[in-house]
Amino acid sequence: LPADAHYGVFEVGMNHAGEITPLTRLIAPHVALVSAVRPAHTEFFSSLQQVADAKAEIFTGLQPGGTAVLGRDDDWFERLQSAARRAGARMVTFGRSPEADVRLVQAHRDAETSQVEAEVDGEKLAYKIGVAGAHWVANSLAVLACCHALGVKCSAVAPMFADLPLPPGRGQRQRIAWGDGELLLIDESYNANPASMQAAIATLGDCRLESGGRRIAALGDMLELGSESRRWHVALADDIAAAGIDLIFTCGQDMQHLFDSLPAGRRGEHCADAHGLADALATMLQAGDVLMVKGSNSMGMKTILQRLAPQTDTTAEARS
Repeated sequence: LPADAHYGVFEVGMNHAGEITPLTRLIAPHVALVSAVRPAHTEFFSSLQQVADAKAEIFTGLQPGGTAVLGRDDDWFERLQSAARRAGARMVTFGRSPEADVRLVQAHRDAETSQVEAEVDGEKLAYKIGVAGAHWVANSLAVLACCHALGVKCSAVAPMFADLPLPPGRGQRQRIAWGDGELLLIDESYNANPASMQAAIATLGDCRLESGGRRIAALGDMLELGSESRRWHVALADDIAAAGIDLIFTCGQDMQHLFDSLPAGRRGEHCADAHGLADALATMLQAGDVLMVKGSNSMGMKTILQRLAPQTDTTAEARS
């Protein structure tokens, strides 16, 4: 971090208890955000309660008078709140709850954007998010809550969401020539867990289709889920059905369980790895289709996008 920087933003992660404590003490943050407690990197935890406790370690490094930012709607809010209070933290909350400091009033989503109304300590805000997905609405509330905790005026921050740049592999879109038309590729290839997979599937379901087009997902294993891995993979079938996804292509040992649980009409093809899946998709995709690609990093799902669009920079966004 440059010595003359006014602000530093650090991402702190873990897959074992005790890993966040030395990191947060090194950083000594003024504001510590726990965005959510979800089943991710749970291989070395026996319950989500343990995951919540591990994430709550972030409060132990807070500067005196520092602020904990918490999702008011999270199932583990009260447990996180208690941990933050033990650390002597101030509190700023976000979510749909009437008790949230940064409260979502309503959000209208379409295939590419969201229009959001929120309140920050009673001040009304209306803003646009220039990327698709309900998860980005929740993320925007978390950002506003952090800004509010730092004394930054949220009305000055909210308009910036209209030009939000997506990180590589987190929903970037590109159109490529295919057959006598085009395909829309959605690159969600940067990692996966049940919550992020559900969000990506729901966003795919919101995509508009051209005549004859299909919503297709290419999914690789979600790793580090431990003994619950099979259950979490199979559970995606309900999200797929709710989103109206037409075809599912899968690769990896755990995604085999999902593939086998799908109705025959939704099964594309299952392959051992991303290379095989790329070949299968290349022969079955049609002009007008929308393809979303997602899986854990080590599954190499980026291979699929590079195979389908070899002349295209798969880190560059090109909205439909």
